[in-house]
Amino acid sequence: MGKVIRLDESTINQIAAGEVVERPASLVKELIENALDAGARSVIVEIAGGGRELVRVTDDGSGMDRDDALLSLERHATSKIRTIGDIAVSNSLGFRGEALPSIASVSRVEIITCVPGDDAGTRILAEGGTVLSCEDSGCRPGTQVTVRDLFYNTPARLKFLKNASTETSRSVNAAIEACISAPGVRFGIIVDGKEIARTPGTGRLFDAIVSLYGTEFARSLVEVGSEAQGVAVSGYAGKAGLSRSSRREQHFLVLGRPVRDPGIRWALEEAYSGNVARGRYPVAFLNISVSPDAIDVNVHPAKAEVRFRDENTVRRTVLVAVSRALAGSTEGPVTQGRGAPEGGARPAGRDLRYDQVGGRKPGGAAAWPSEPGAGDRVFEEFRRRTDATEGLDLASLEPAGQVLGTYIVAEHAGGIVLVDQHAAHERINFERISDAMSGGSGLSQALLVPTPFEPGPAERSVLREYLDTLLSLGFEIEEFGGDTWIVRSCVLVKGIEVPLQDVLDRLVHDQPIAVEDWPGQRAAAALSACVASVKAGGRLDRQAQVSLLQDLAATREPFRCPHGRPTVIRFEKDDIERRFGRK
Repeated sequence: MGKVIRLDESTINQIAAGEVVERPASLVKELIENALDAGARSVIVEIAGGGRELVRVTDDGSGMDRDDALLSLERHATSKIRTIGDIAVSNSLGFRGEALPSIASVSRVEIITCVPGDDAGTRILAEGGTVLSCEDSGCRPGTQVTVRDLFYNTPARLKFLKNASTETSRSVNAAIEACISAPGVRFGIIVDGKEIARTPGTGRLFDAIVSLYGTEFARSLVEVGSEAQGVAVSGYAGKAGLSRSSRREQHFLVLGRPVRDPGIRWALEEAYSGNVARGRYPVAFLNISVSPDAIDVNVHPAKAEVRFRDENTVRRTVLVAVSRALAGSTEGPVTQGRGAPEGGARPAGRDLRYDQVGGRKPGGAAAWPSEPGAGDRVFEEFRRRTDATEGLDLASLEPAGQVLGTYIVAEHAGGIVLVDQHAAHERINFERISDAMSGGSGLSQALLVPTPFEPGPAERSVLREYLDTLLSLGFEIEEFGGDTWIVRSCVLVKGIEVPLQDVLDRLVHDQPIAVEDWPGQRAAAALSACVASVKAGGRLDRQAQVSLLQDLAATREPFRCPHGRPTVIRFEKDDIERRFGRK
C-alpha cells in the first residue's frame, strides 16, 4: 500500500473547518460577512453560552432559493467569484465558499432563507456536515443561520476554548468590527438574551461609535481626514487624554474591510509620540482607501491582513492625517518624545518612584504561562536552580543599578541576583490587596463626585459577570440607566488609583491570568496588583530600588509573583567564573 492516501470527506471537511472556524468569534465574523455580501441593511447577532451553545445571525439580504441554499453547504461553492481572475478584484468580504460547509461539519446548523417575492422560503437542518432535512418554510425575506453545539463532534477542539465570558467578549468584538466597518447597516447584538448594542445604520461612522461607546467617549474623539498620492485616510482618533491599556480599541479598515496592519499601527502610535503614557495606547477608528489594484487582500487565510503595493506612502499618510487632527484639537499640539504621562510630556531620563509608574508593558501582555499549573512548574524549576526560599536576605541586598529598564541588579555574598521589578511589585501589591480584602475593608476610596461610566459592548458582559468580585475589591458601582453605570468609589493601592477601565480590559482579554481558575477575590487582587504595579521600562532611582527590595523581603512569598513567575533569579559566583573560563 502506498504512503499517500485519499482522505474521506468527513476528515476533509473538519480540516477545512480548522482553517475557518477557530472559535465562536470566527462564526460571528463569517456569518456577518455573508450577510453583508448579500446586501443586508439590518443584521441581528445573537450569542449564548460564549458562542459554543448558540450563534445566530439574521439578515434582510437577498436570501437564497432552495437550490442555492443546498449548494451553499457544499465545499468550494460560492456566489462571489467565477474564475481565478476574480480573486484579485473581488470587493466582497470573502470568497472562499468554505464558511458554511466548514461550520456545518463541526456543529448543528439550521438555515432559514427566502428570496424577496417568493411565496415560501427554505429550512435546512444539517449536523456534522450532513444535511438531515430540507423543507418549505414560511419566513421573511433574507437569511437566518443558527449554529448550535460548536465542536460537539470534535471534543479535542473544545479544550482550546477559553471560558464563556472570554469567548463572548471575542465574539462581541467581531460584531463590533462589523458595526464599525458597515455604519450604513443597522446592527443589533444580543448576548444571553439581553441586547447590549444597537446601531442606527445612518451611514455615519460617528453615529455608530456613539451608539456603541456612548456620548462621553465620542466627545473625546477628533475627526481625521487626509489624502496624498492615491491614499485617503478618514475616521476618528482619540484625543491625547483618551487611551487604553491595550490596543483593543484601535480599529483599522482598508476599503471597508477590518484588518490588522503593523505599519498602520506604528503610524498611529507615532502620531501620539510624547502625548500618551508609556504602556498606554491611543484609540482610533481609521479607514484607509486605496485603489483595489494597489493591495493584495489574500495574504491571510481569514483576510485579516492585507499587503500594500506602497506601504511607505500608506504609513506616511496615516501619520500625517492623525498628527494634523491632534494638532487641531483643543488639547494642544503634538509634542515630541516618547514615554510621556497623559496630560504632558515627561522629561527624558526622569527617575520615578516604583509606586508611581502605571500602564502596561509595551508590546502587549506579559509572557508568563496561563495554563493551569504552569506557573507552579516554572517556580519549582526556578527554585531548583537557584535555591532562592534558602540563604538569600533580600532586605540586606544593595542594588547596583537597573538594566534593560526592567531588572534590578544586586550583589550578595555568593554572587549576584536579578530582580524583576514588575513581578516584585506585583507580589507586594497582591499581599496588600489580599490582606485588605480578607479584613473586609477592601481598598475603597469614595469619590467626592460620583462619576458616570459607559463600558463598551465587550465590557458590559464581563462587568455583570464579575460585578461581585469588583465590589469585593473596593469598587462601588451601580447601574444608572441604559448603558451607563455610576462609579461612587475607586480602588487605591498605596495611593495609586486602579482604573476600572484597565481591570475590565484585563478581564475582557483574560490576560495575564486565567481568571476562571482562581477564586474571585484572588483573581481580583491579582488583576489589581498587576494594573497598579511598576511596569517593565519604568526607570527607578536608587532609593526606589532599595525600597522595593525591602518591601519584597517583608512579603510572605517574596520569590514569586501572584501568577507563579519568579521575582528573583540568582547567579552563583562559581557559575559566573566557569562561564568566564576561570574554573
